[in-house]
Amino acid sequence: MMVIGITCGIIIVAILVMGFFEYQYTRYECANCGKLHKPKVWRWMINLPVGEWKELKCPWCGDKNWHRRNMEE
Repeated sequence: MMVIGITCGIIIVAILVMGFFEYQYTRYECANCGKLHKPKVWRWMINLPVGEWKELKCPWCGDKNWHRRNMEE
């Protein structure tokens, strides 16, 4: 029983760490104005991606549209 708990804990920590790095190094490109932006953590978590796209509101032009994910190097 303890092994299952430890395994589940390790999996949850791994998912949280991967999510942190994804959020840290990802910007989204507005389809309307082309500028890169980083959404707030709450918006990033609740908007589910469709491939490389997320429906977000651009802070620069105010357009609510599908924005393409752009990973930083």
